[in-house]
Amino acid sequence: MNAHDSQRMVSLMAGEGYARLAPLSQAVRYGGPIALLYFGASSGTRARRILGWAACAVFIAHGFEALTLRPQFVDYLQVTFARAAHLTISVSTAHTLLLAIGAADVFVALLVLFRPTRPVLAYMAGWGFLTAAMRLVYYGPADGLGPALVRSLNGGAPLVLLLATLPPLRMGLRREERQVSVAP
Repeated sequence: MNAHDSQRMVSLMAGEGYARLAPLSQAVRYGGPIALLYFGASSGTRARRILGWAACAVFIAHGFEALTLRPQFVDYLQVTFARAAHLTISVSTAHTLLLAIGAADVFVALLVLFRPTRPVLAYMAGWGFLTAAMRLVYYGPADGLGPALVRSLNGGAPLVLLLATLPPLRMGLRREERQVSVAP
């Protein structure tokens, strides 16, 4: 390994190589407010498309980061397992988990892009909220609240998409139930 290779390795380990993914990994933060504007102005089709693309971008970016074994993600897993479950996981175990997580993230992102289903959206919402909550465990409640709230959008966008696929709630009673029969 020459000096240039070792310098590149240090740069990647520090996370600088992931800066190029920032626009994708933060797509929901920008797409969410734009989608809100469209929800009020139309039938919501355009808003759902924007949220779908944004959620897809976030999951692809984070999936790629996991597949490349981003050191920060390894640390998140090790610290969270230690603090939340009182389990110590090795770096190799964290790498194995990250490869599975990364593959799943990219897979569900592509499913949402080409064939969204309720189970996939539910998975994305749950995983998005879980990884946001991971910041509370990793940084502690006081310091982790801000990062957790910002990242809760990663679960919120798929949740909105999931809720948009459900039939509307019927408020009140059905016509048959409104008619009260009075017996003599």
